[in-house]
Amino acid sequence: MKKTLLFLAALFTGAIASAQTWDHSSPMDERSGPLNGSLAIPSGYFVIKDDGAAMPEEGILNFISGTNITVTCVDNPGSNQTDCTFDASGGGGGAPTDADYLVGTANGSLSAEIVVGTTPGGELGGTWASPTLDDNVTVSGWTCTTCTALATDTLWDAAGDLTIGSGANTAAKLAVGVEGQSLSVNSSGAVAWLGAGVSPSAGACVATRNTACFFEDFYARAVNLNGAPNTVVGNMTVFASTGSGAASLGTAATPLGLYSDGNHPGILGLSTGTSLTGWAAVNGAMAGSTTANTPTILINGGEIYESLTAWPYLSGVGNANTNDKFKLWWGFGDAAAATGDPTNGLYVYLDTTVDTHFGCGAASASGGAATNSISTLVGNAATWYTIRIVVNSAATSVAYFVNGTELSCSPLTGADLPVAAGEITHVQNRIGTHDTGADGCNNAQDCILFNDYVYYFDPTITR
Repeated sequence: MKKTLLFLAALFTGAIASAQTWDHSSPMDERSGPLNGSLAIPSGYFVIKDDGAAMPEEGILNFISGTNITVTCVDNPGSNQTDCTFDASGGGGGAPTDADYLVGTANGSLSAEIVVGTTPGGELGGTWASPTLDDNVTVSGWTCTTCTALATDTLWDAAGDLTIGSGANTAAKLAVGVEGQSLSVNSSGAVAWLGAGVSPSAGACVATRNTACFFEDFYARAVNLNGAPNTVVGNMTVFASTGSGAASLGTAATPLGLYSDGNHPGILGLSTGTSLTGWAAVNGAMAGSTTANTPTILINGGEIYESLTAWPYLSGVGNANTNDKFKLWWGFGDAAAATGDPTNGLYVYLDTTVDTHFGCGAASASGGAATNSISTLVGNAATWYTIRIVVNSAATSVAYFVNGTELSCSPLTGADLPVAAGEITHVQNRIGTHDTGADGCNNAQDCILFNDYVYYFDPTITR
């Protein structure tokens, strides 16, 4: 009865005459009123019914606060009455307070709400009234039924452009190649265009109309080139200093037995001899004098050089004395003679007068002095190394690799790249004496460079 009475009292306002019947089972008519109304109770008795059943008649009507209803009564002597206010809190006949509501902020009247913030989060943007998907949205298992964005994406610039993965969860455009090219993976793991029939690493290759390629493995090891400069060996020419300088294919008696390895069927040995100014080189150039040979290469972009190489001694080790110093060059260069850096060239080098680290080199006659940058990789004697140089397609950057790992000094860019008109080079492996004593190398085998093969590819020939 108390609950019902309180509810009816909350809807009732006005004076009640003595012995008046209040039956809340029927409409309240004019006695109904808003919550927080007042109820003036006169002296005497009146009948109170609960769903039509009369309650015992008492002289006092007592209002008691209940669930979600608070009763507050105050004396109002000016109006000769007591005013009672009924305040309703959440849940009074409304929605439950323990439901899983999605709310912007936490609400103390709820016990199981899920707070989602005042604006959408995660991969949603915008507002709750108008949410959007972020550009970096990650989805799984979606099926596109009407897909038109890919066909009109601004990524594409020409027919034949491709999308190629460039890393974990990333992709980039690979521009369409030219006639005769095919896709392959280069030494750095990137997909690139190569000429038709060309291996991406050193190996047999087929030159096409718009490419140039050769692979020289120096298999004709019966030929003795000692003291015979300007001698053609397959696709290359051997040059050497006059006098005591020498170049030879060597024999099984070569130091440390490097010639006896069945995995290296042909090896060209280049020796400085015992001269203080001795040098030797094998170049991809026509035979001629040591100073007037014919270079063959313009760096236009996409060129690849690779060679498998070794040297038997370092200064102070084995037969070599501590004064036996030399510098090695592998790559592209125009200096077929002497012991200095090329005027125009791209090369990996190792200078034992400085230390035994590999370095990255670039030289351009129009760019000024050569750039030589030491890497963190140490070169060891009696060890085979695969040297590789890759020019990017725009001829703006050159990457340098040893045994498949890019050197810490790589890449090189800028004015020292020999890409200006007339800056011609050729493929070249070279050794030059940098002896710090007065006797040159102790003997011809102390300062020697071994060459197992040389590989060259140029995808930019126009003919």
